[in-house]
Amino acid sequence: DRFYFLGMSELPALLGEPGAGNRLTLQTPQNPIPVKKQGKYNILRWAVTGRDDLRVNSACHRIYETLRDRHPRDDDLWRELCLLWGSDWRTHITEKRWQGYLGRIAALEDRLGLAAREEKPPGPAFAPAGRREQVEESGRFLTVKGEEIEVRLNRDKGL
Repeated sequence: DRFYFLGMSELPALLGEPGAGNRLTLQTPQNPIPVKKQGKYNILRWAVTGRDDLRVNSACHRIYETLRDRHPRDDDLWRELCLLWGSDWRTHITEKRWQGYLGRIAALEDRLGLAAREEKPPGPAFAPAGRREQVEESGRFLTVKGEEIEVRLNRDKGL
């Protein structure tokens, strides 16, 4: 009961709470967060990569919300969600194993009374005519600046 997950949109409302707003350093050179054996791996990799990750993450998040609200103490359900949300299903997976994985997600959704939804990402957002983003190249980095956002891409890591 000491810890619980929050969505990013819930955080601003809590900034007035005691102890809120402190900068956290989750790793240091002395205490790094352990990840797999190659430098290309990092703690956030599986949140944003892999096969059909929008669909998988959306389904797992719906399952998470249901467990949080209706089954907070069912260890077996939480264990299954942790397994399904894991990285082993994201890359280098055979079609047979992928279909089995999707079936396992659907089975848990059925067990929880969730209707499986076919998530479709929104279509591309096109900039209004005459609007230009600023693009800068500096060494291996490509920086794109718009009115509301700036993105810096490392070309050595792929675009």
